[in-house]
Amino acid sequence: PPEPEPALIHESFDDTPPGNPPENTFIHTEDRQDAIVVTDELAASGKHCLKVTDGPDFENIWNPHLFYQPHFRDGKAVLEFDLRLEKGAVFSHAWRDARSPFSVGPSISIEPDGRLLANGKPLCTVPFGRWLHVSIVCGLGSGCHGTYDLAVTVQNGQGLVDQKSIPFGSPKFRTLEWLGFVSMATEAATFYLDNINLDLEKN
Repeated sequence: PPEPEPALIHESFDDTPPGNPPENTFIHTEDRQDAIVVTDELAASGKHCLKVTDGPDFENIWNPHLFYQPHFRDGKAVLEFDLRLEKGAVFSHAWRDARSPFSVGPSISIEPDGRLLANGKPLCTVPFGRWLHVSIVCGLGSGCHGTYDLAVTVQNGQGLVDQKSIPFGSPKFRTLEWLGFVSMATEAATFYLDNINLDLEKN
């Protein structure tokens, strides 16, 4: 079968009515309709954003989560998104290939105390209740160097991270097939996502 075309992402959630799930996105909520919905409560820009609500009653710690399937095989991938964590939120974001078991490339997580880790390495502490802007740049395929660049800033505020050449989770990672945003909390907690943009530059 032919390889799937790369799927760029430009999602502000402003075209989706509040209370509905996001469009063109795979979501896992264990049938809790309100766990991942578009909201007009707040937004990094525009009128809407995505609200992800966790709690103690999810069977799997990695739910709720959402992901995209970009099918990026070669070139330079540039991801930007806005993230706002409320107190108690535990956030995880990763790039995976389609192997079984999968290989992880870029990966960031934010602990309950606000510590941000890139592939397990602590880099900074982020504030709760503020919009953060996250940027990840990563070569794929023939342009892959086994590392990625990460920048994190507070909206209208200071830069928190500007780190180059962070090693992948697995040196085998070469292609972006799964781009995930995961809530890892075990208690009631909320985070918000907005302006998810993923582009591909040719090598």
